[in-house]
Amino acid sequence: MVGCTLPVEQFYNSGDASQPVNLTRIQAKKDNLMGGCTNAYGAYEPPVIMSVTVYPEALPAYYYCATREEGNQSYPEEHKTLVVDLGEFTADYAIISTGDEIVDFSTHEHGIHLMVSHFRTLLARERHIEDVQSMPDSDVKAVISRGYIGSSLETPQAIAARIDVSDLVTEAAEYLNNMLQADTAGKGLLVTQCVAGGMLLKECGVLDGLRLEFGKYPTLSLFFELA
Repeated sequence: MVGCTLPVEQFYNSGDASQPVNLTRIQAKKDNLMGGCTNAYGAYEPPVIMSVTVYPEALPAYYYCATREEGNQSYPEEHKTLVVDLGEFTADYAIISTGDEIVDFSTHEHGIHLMVSHFRTLLARERHIEDVQSMPDSDVKAVISRGYIGSSLETPQAIAARIDVSDLVTEAAEYLNNMLQADTAGKGLLVTQCVAGGMLLKECGVLDGLRLEFGKYPTLSLFFELA
């Protein structure tokens, strides 16, 4: 059995009361995964996929926190909740109110990959690292998480040889944050700062408490009760 997600605007048909769920797109996702896969090196037997369940992005974090035994047992019955699902390629937002009513949702092409791309540009421009464009994404993300280029050994020599890039990490995070704020313009929300490394989102004055931090870099879902 396989569970997967679709961007919330692909899962639902916004404004279509006759067919609010995009069954065609969901079935296409299922068919794609049911087609199976093979290991490029032939090292493993291909898995047998018996069934596929598709969920909308952003919403699983809410249900995990508000309804599951492992979630928040004190979650209020009456609420208005914002879920932010910041993934590798998209940012999905959903506002859910009392009775699991989906008040609003949106998907934007502003994922963490844009921060990584901008960070590459900053490394080349500000630190004059010529081969940065050829670095694998995993290596760039490791630098973002550490805040420096160099060895992780804690010897005096290794520490002295490190190149500090924490200022560039912050600048790249602010670059992505500006896009996220533009995405939510007019909603009376939400995010004032993306803090790099763990990619945490910091609530501003209109938010009444962080309910759940769900997942780690490069995918993050945050869960807020709106004031």
